Amino acid sequence: GRLVVEDGVSLGFGLAGAPGEPILLQPREPGAEIILGEKCAVMNGCELIARTSIQVGRRTLIGPHTWIADADFHGLAPDLRHTPGKTSPIVIEENVWIGAKVIVLKGVRIGKDSVVAAGCVVSKDVPPGVVVAGNPMKIIGIVEGNI
Repeated sequence: GRLVVEDGVSLGFGLAGAPGEPILLQPREPGAEIILGEKCAVMNGCELIARTSIQVGRRTLIGPHTWIADADFHGLAPDLRHTPGKTSPIVIEENVWIGAKVIVLKGVRIGKDSVVAAGCVVSKDVPPGVVVAGNPMKIIGIVEGNI
């Protein structure tokens, strides 16, 4: 696979949560890619795993222990659990703030300037400029300045 780390990307931070824990950036297959946009920050303990594509926009902040994966990694039905499963690209637009311990699932687009609250499970698209939280994820507000 291919890993692209653009200028000014920050990987980990000593004063953030999960100090010293590794960051996993894993494009798993030959055609897979992970792109970290300019000046984005990925904190300690994060895992980004791609079978197709994960794109992280510029100036995006990703909190500690966040897990982002573009695939199921195996089928769901009992007779398909040893097959590769479904995959669909993830796009995180620019200037998104993703809190700690968030899970972002396959096929999701998170819109520009949005905020994803800590512990949220993102299983569907997030519009630009909103605040989402929970499991299941719900829109709980609008980012100040985006009215």
